[in-house]
Amino acid sequence: MGRILFFLAEAFRALRRSAAPSLAAIVTVVLTTLLLGVFIPVIKASSTTNENVRSQLALRVFLVPDAGKHQAKALEHKIDRIPHVDRTEYVSKGKGLKILREEVGSGALGRGLGQLKGNPLPPSINVFPDDPDNLSSINSALTPPGPNGKPKPISPAIETISSSQQLANKIRTVTNTVKVILTVIAALLLVASLMLVANTIRLSIYARRREVEVMRLVGATNWFIRWPFVIEGLIVGLTGAAVAVGMLWLGKATIIDPLHNGGHRRLAPAPPKLSGRVRHRRRGGACDRGADRCPHRRVLGLQRGVAGERRHRAELLQARSRLAARQLRNRRHDRRAAQALRRQVLALPRS
Repeated sequence: MGRILFFLAEAFRALRRSAAPSLAAIVTVVLTTLLLGVFIPVIKASSTTNENVRSQLALRVFLVPDAGKHQAKALEHKIDRIPHVDRTEYVSKGKGLKILREEVGSGALGRGLGQLKGNPLPPSINVFPDDPDNLSSINSALTPPGPNGKPKPISPAIETISSSQQLANKIRTVTNTVKVILTVIAALLLVASLMLVANTIRLSIYARRREVEVMRLVGATNWFIRWPFVIEGLIVGLTGAAVAVGMLWLGKATIIDPLHNGGHRRLAPAPPKLSGRVRHRRRGGACDRGADRCPHRRVLGLQRGVAGERRHRAELLQARSRLAARQLRNRRHDRRAAQALRRQVLALPRS
C-alpha cells in the first residue's frame, strides 16, 4: 500500500512540474473523445438513413390516361407474378389527385390545381420489391427486349416507369463518403492524442533524468522507476475522457433529450383509445397477448411508417407534376396546330 501511494505521489508531482504539456495532453484527449462521441451517432444515423431509403425504394408504373380499371387490375396481377415482387399498390386517378392536393396544400400550386377542369394525372401502380437490389431485375421484366431489340413494356397500358434507384445510389454514395471521412478524422485525432500523451511522459522522464540515474545507482528495479510515469499517463487519459464524457452527457440531457421529447409530443399522433374488448394486461413490461397481437406495438408501427409514407408521397408528387406539365404542353401544342390549320382552310379561295 505504501508503494502505491508513493507511485501516486510521484505521478502527481510530475504532473505539477510539467503542467503545460499535461494540460495540452488533457485538452487533446477531451477534444478527441468529444469528436468521437459526436461522430459515432452521426455514422449510426447515416447508416439508418441508408437502410430506410433502401426500404422505401419502389417502381412507379404510370399507365396511359385512358386505361380502364379492369386493364389496370389485369396488369397488377401480371406484375404480382414477376419474381422478387413483394407487393403492388394500385393508385387511381382520383386517389392520385387527392394525394397530390394533400401534399401541395393551399399554396400557389394548390390554387393552380384548383383551376384545372379535369384530372391530368394518370393511374399508376407502385411495385415494391422484396429486396431493393432486385429493382433492376424487376424493371427488366417489366420492359423486356422486343423483336427489334429495344425494351418494350409487357402491356400496352404502360406509359412510363419511374425508379428511385439513382436517388438511392446517390444517398448511399454520400453516406459512405461521410463514414470514410469521419472515420479518417477520428483515427487521426486518436493518433494525435496518443502521441501527445507519449510526448508528455517523455518530457517528464527528461525532466527527472537525474533522479532516474540516482535510483538506478541505488538498485531500484526498472518497473519501480516506470510505474510513476505509467500512472501519470493513465491520469492524463482518464481525466480527459471523464471531462469529455461529462460534457457529452450534459449536452444530451440539456439539448438532445428536450428536443427529442418535444418533437415526439408535437408530431406523434395520439394513440387510439382502447375499448373494453382490446384492453389487456401487461406483465413484466410485455403484453400477455404476444408481440403480434399487442395493440401498443401496432400503434408504434403505424407511427414509424408515417415518415416513410411522406417520403413516398413526395416522390409520387414530383413524378405526377412532371407528367401533368408535359401533358399540358402537348395540349397547347395541339391547340395551336389546330388553329393554324383552321386559318389555312379559311384562307383557301372559294369556288
